[in-house]
Amino acid sequence: AETGAMQFSVPILIALLSAWWLGERLSAPRWAAIVGGFAGVLLVIRPGSAAFHPAILLSALNALLYAAFNLLTRRMAANESPQAMQLISAAGAALVLAPFALAVVWWTWADWSGYTKRKAMERDDQRKQDRINRHLEAIGQKPRDARRR
Repeated sequence: AETGAMQFSVPILIALLSAWWLGERLSAPRWAAIVGGFAGVLLVIRPGSAAFHPAILLSALNALLYAAFNLLTRRMAANESPQAMQLISAAGAALVLAPFALAVVWWTWADWSGYTKRKAMERDDQRKQDRINRHLEAIGQKPRDARRR
């Protein structure tokens, strides 16, 4: 419910940011609607209560970015063609999401090839051998690695 309520703040943010960024004038009834809408969002989110979780700030960031995207689209519509706007949006998304896609490809390959399991097993084997060596040293015997040399 809190995340949904935070997304209802997008039109409020668009109105506020358009006054600042695009120079649009906000009348008194619009200001009243903005204040009322913001009060409604706060009523659902309940900041300061036990139900409030700091992760809601990620939803607030999402709402702010979505509002900025809408304003950027509105501003670009005056000067750019729809094709250019689509290309810019797609290229921006591709650049932002590319590292995540590469991480998914890496982990898929590592799991498929057994690379991550092999590394984990090697690490476990080394811990086991270190523990054995510590116990051997504690009873006065030489560790296996020392005997091989």
